[in-house]
Amino acid sequence: MTRQEKISAILDARPNLKHIILFATDEQLDRLIEEVQKDLQKELDEATFI
Repeated sequence: MTRQEKISAILDARPNLKHIILFATDEQLDRLIEEVQKDLQKELDEATFI
């Protein structure tokens, strides 16, 4: 995933980070992507039980 793709994915999931995200390091972006992916997986898991 490119840096721009990571930024776009994070901002889609957490728009309140738009002012901070541009200054994030690649390592910080990777951690945020992991968090976003976990949140999305949790939502998918919850949706399957509804």
